[in-house]
Amino acid sequence: ETVAAIGLEDADRILVNQGMWGMYVLDLLNVVDAEFDVATDLLMTLRRRKSESEIDHIREACSITDAVSEEVRSLDAVGMTENELAAEIEYRVRKHGAGDRGSTQVASGPNSAHPPHACSDRTIEAGDPVVLDFGCSVEGYLSDQSRVVVYEGDPPAGFVDAFETAREAREAAIDAIEPGVTAADVDDVARSIIEDAGYEGQFLHVTGHGLGLGIHEPPYLMSGSYMDGGNELTIEPGMVFAVEPAIYDDEWGVRVEDDVLVTEDGTERLTHSDHSWQAL
Repeated sequence: ETVAAIGLEDADRILVNQGMWGMYVLDLLNVVDAEFDVATDLLMTLRRRKSESEIDHIREACSITDAVSEEVRSLDAVGMTENELAAEIEYRVRKHGAGDRGSTQVASGPNSAHPPHACSDRTIEAGDPVVLDFGCSVEGYLSDQSRVVVYEGDPPAGFVDAFETAREAREAAIDAIEPGVTAADVDDVARSIIEDAGYEGQFLHVTGHGLGLGIHEPPYLMSGSYMDGGNELTIEPGMVFAVEPAIYDDEWGVRVEDDVLVTEDGTERLTHSDHSWQAL
């Protein structure tokens, strides 16, 4: 009866969410004689360009993230664990009236050299580069910001040069984003700056990714195809990107990430908090 009520009894092909529980898919398989596939490609194509109301929600999420970023960079974080600082970030996000996005990253010292690291019970020490990668949710729409901070003491040898190189690459990538440019073009701009500075092989992920209902969603700023043919994709107004060139050494990492909206003639920056590596 439920299948009939939603008009599926005569369907030849049914697209399901990639996160749909297996028990529900099996229920459908038992009552509908149809071909099943995931809806990702169709939905992601529709979600690439954001509406004005979606953009408003992302702007608000970015504004809250900026405020929290300034707050947590003013804390006395040396002696705190990564878990404690992550909890502090999520508390402040909720205090500002937003939801957390569920993937706060606080990666200190050697942990910052590993992009997938989330947070742990490691204690933050003076001289540690600390990557803070977090955002928040407003009406389901997300922000995504990364800052790297040395809360006390002197950073490791080579850190400042790597930081300035990654920041230059991020600025160049943002400047390169405009309608008609391909995703691969933007990736090439950022990657060439990092490689020309002597950090070849130390930029371990994409230059950027789409942002909306998902924290990492198409389109991706990268060379080579990935999900939606990242190398061929042409950038269009209404797309929102998190731009995050990075450099990872053996003992520390540098990543400074900002969110931008593609406009008719370039970009509008959505995140504005302080970019320096010093605590505030």
